[in-house]
Amino acid sequence: MLLRRPFRLPGHPLVANLLITADDYYKLYVNGRFVGQGPAPGYGFRYNVNAWDVTEFLAAGGNVLAVHVYYQGLVNRVWNSGDYRQGTAAALAAKTADGSVTTIVTDAAWKHRICPAYAGERRVAYDTQFAQDIDARLLPEGWRQAVFDDSHWTPPASRPLTDMDYTFVLQDTPPLEITSVRARSVRPTGEGCYLLDFGEEIVGRFEMRTTGPVGRSVRVRHAEELTEDGRALCPTRCGCDYEDRWTLSGRCDEKFEPFDYKGFRYVEVCGCPTAPDPTTAWAVRRHYPWPSDAARLETSDATLNGIWRICAHGVKLCAQEQFVDCPTREKGQYLNDCLITGHAHMLLTGDARLVRKSLRDFAVSQRIRPGLLAIAPGSLMSEIADASLTWPLQLWEYYLHTGDRDFLAEMLPVAERLAAHYRTYESERGLLVDVRDKWNLVDWPAGMRDGYDFDLDQQTGGAGCQAMLNAYYYACLQTVGRIREALGKPGRVKARLRSLRDAFRRAFFDPERRLFVDAVGSRHSSLHANVMPLCFGMVPEDAVGEVTAYLKRRGMACGVSIAWHLLRVLIDAGEADEAYRLMTADTGRSWQTMLRNGATACMEAWSADQKWNTSFCHAWAAAPVPLLVELFFGLRHGSPGWAKVFVEPRMPESLEWASLELPLPQGRLFARYEREGGVKTLRLRIPAGVEITAPPADANWRSHSARPGAGEYVWQHGRRAAQVSGA
Repeated sequence: MLLRRPFRLPGHPLVANLLITADDYYKLYVNGRFVGQGPAPGYGFRYNVNAWDVTEFLAAGGNVLAVHVYYQGLVNRVWNSGDYRQGTAAALAAKTADGSVTTIVTDAAWKHRICPAYAGERRVAYDTQFAQDIDARLLPEGWRQAVFDDSHWTPPASRPLTDMDYTFVLQDTPPLEITSVRARSVRPTGEGCYLLDFGEEIVGRFEMRTTGPVGRSVRVRHAEELTEDGRALCPTRCGCDYEDRWTLSGRCDEKFEPFDYKGFRYVEVCGCPTAPDPTTAWAVRRHYPWPSDAARLETSDATLNGIWRICAHGVKLCAQEQFVDCPTREKGQYLNDCLITGHAHMLLTGDARLVRKSLRDFAVSQRIRPGLLAIAPGSLMSEIADASLTWPLQLWEYYLHTGDRDFLAEMLPVAERLAAHYRTYESERGLLVDVRDKWNLVDWPAGMRDGYDFDLDQQTGGAGCQAMLNAYYYACLQTVGRIREALGKPGRVKARLRSLRDAFRRAFFDPERRLFVDAVGSRHSSLHANVMPLCFGMVPEDAVGEVTAYLKRRGMACGVSIAWHLLRVLIDAGEADEAYRLMTADTGRSWQTMLRNGATACMEAWSADQKWNTSFCHAWAAAPVPLLVELFFGLRHGSPGWAKVFVEPRMPESLEWASLELPLPQGRLFARYEREGGVKTLRLRIPAGVEITAPPADANWRSHSARPGAGEYVWQHGRRAAQVSGA
């Protein structure tokens, strides 16, 4: 739907502010210039409104607000759509030098037209997109400009906002960062066909200009990979048939401009009247604002550098107006994905606002289901028990990063209601049993579950008592207890945790083999049933060694998200070298495998052939980011908000040097690690307002030279550490 609102100003505005929202999505133009787009998806009972300063876009005399509104109408993971209500709401206030204020609201003075040019009817992927087939003959030329004949357009059906069941809130995350990207290469692939390579995965849209005969059809095919003969692999491996058709109008220098976004690296154009080049074809990239001083890592290991690069890039692309699991097949904000994606995003950017939004999105989904939805705020109902139980852990991580005590207090009732909901599944022993109305996920894809011995069928499974879900439940209650203590509201959590831990051990710990089994009645011990108890402190003290040794033997017998937990416990158990080997090895299940698959962003699975619809951009695989920062460099929260930094480096022996720049709320932290002659040296430079908590004495790291006033610290470790002078 295209909307216009012409108006006049008595003079150039001193200040002009516009509030605007739309269901599902808008793109805003003022006097033909693009201003921005939005809003971030939200439930109708908490619908986002954007605020724009449009002063520079307005002029004395005639002006126009032009809005392109897109309503998808499908029940999916992206929008709260499918309810057949489309529209926009806006309010402009412009103050001019004479002191007058001109106000514009969405009323009958606006005019609109349902635009038939966007003719695609074919649904893409999981009903998350339509083909962007555009018939340029049906586009009203110049509709965004102030001078345009809209006399044949009609006023929209207007309803007062008070009559609508929306609750509006000012969006507290910034608008997307939108930039143009040129192709790194263009080459012919056949008669009238050309392949553009943008060099890396992009999230956005492809645009081009050309001139050709009226009715000429141009095919635009998007891909993440190439076929063996060097053509665009479309449909993509992840199941997106990204072929759009552009019908030319015959006008001079016309522009192909899709509305929706895709994830792609390659574009193949066929039937183009003129060969595309960097001046006539480009990509418009979109993502949440990415700071110029985002975290940086450089090391002596080229493979590790590549792993960091694809993980950081994956997080960047999967951070849109909300976190998305992938920008292609699903485009949904998954709660279990946010556990890693949000954590990595805060470390990389120093910005926690998008994590705060995700936490609130899932919190308000409690209005729909008390156990929280697994995808929010989309209209597709999905519940994953494992995912819901990680929500308090994500809230706690946000608090540690920000020190935002007010938000923690606001969210505590949500966490407590969540815990109370799952308590209804408790057996007499306190363990969760028969959680059948929610998917018991364990790991994904299914082939990465290490033979987990429990019925996990999404439709019929969940009957019985299984280890991994109960480990998550323990961690959930443990974290709710920490939140209460941080807010000065301690309860009787510790006694309950002891009781639950003892019940867990009695139910799942095999005293003969010194391992945990997958479920009550099972004799199978998967990696998953053992890594989670070790991660959450549930393993008997005298069995930690056996469980750790077993996990070492199993290796990477899990998917990319559970690898976060596995590598954490190995490093914490003093097995940093083994964790590093698993992360970088060329074994078929490592991040090096992704690099060998040609990935430029971290992937959904270890390799393209391990999942039939693998996405080449999936940020739940970004675990190396927090692993490198918090476990290998050993830089962890010493107190909420990074006021104190706890330092306990555990670098692998094979790494010669590494440097890290990390954005903290107080400023930038610089770390440099070197290994030479049997001595390891770590140098830190920290911003003002941050204190360093040194490693414990038994870590064998000694402070040799420090200038706390200047924020400089040096530690050394090794056989000659006592004789080595400071920096």
